[in-house]
Amino acid sequence: LPDGPGTHVCPSYRGQYYQAEHQAMAQHAVWARPYYIFYDIEAYWSGAIQDAQRCSRCVTRYKEGNYKDWDAFREAMGLEIHQSLRSAVDQALAQSGLKQSITYGSYRTEPITRLNDGLFSFLKLYPDLLQVGMPSLYVAGNAQAVATSISRNRALLDRNDIIPWLSTGTYG
Repeated sequence: LPDGPGTHVCPSYRGQYYQAEHQAMAQHAVWARPYYIFYDIEAYWSGAIQDAQRCSRCVTRYKEGNYKDWDAFREAMGLEIHQSLRSAVDQALAQSGLKQSITYGSYRTEPITRLNDGLFSFLKLYPDLLQVGMPSLYVAGNAQAVATSISRNRALLDRNDIIPWLSTGTYG
């Protein structure tokens, strides 16, 4: 950032720590052999929304990519992140001789929200990289809010590919 390193995760960072996290996810998939992987990728929210337009790395990638607007740039970064995660897991499983069918989802990533966490476009990720929408429904017991969210999300899908994150009480 103009005033020094930021405190939020940059949506266009692809350096050593990014690579290490993706390799760790891949290694854990080999160990666990999961049928489901549900990401909880909230780390990007502030970097995508608050910092991206001021971040020198993001500004450079934005210009090089000839994006029409910052939402298109953020959407592309989110797609890259999911492609990279999926590729790391697929490669690690293949190198270990494992054939594992995995259903992927991501917290608070749903069809009705244009850019979830300011970065992830469910409709661009589905069904290749994410197979289920995962609306966050921490609604303090409001059953109507659950029904409304599920029906609005379901209307945008061909199948009922929704597994919500629910809380029957208050947040968390």
